Amino acid sequence: MVKTEQRKVDQLGRVMLPFKLRKKAGIEKLDLLEIDVKNKQIVIKKA
Repeated sequence: MVKTEQRKVDQLGRVMLPFKLRKKAGIEKLDLLEIDVKNKQIVIKKA
């Protein structure tokens, strides 16, 4: 079973990435990210 996280989009359209996911992806504070949409899914990765 895959463990997932759910977050709401705030009033300004922002989504908070949970610490555990950022750590797993190697994303640190102030890192530049690439954001794209593929097959109606948002893809976020380090630039």
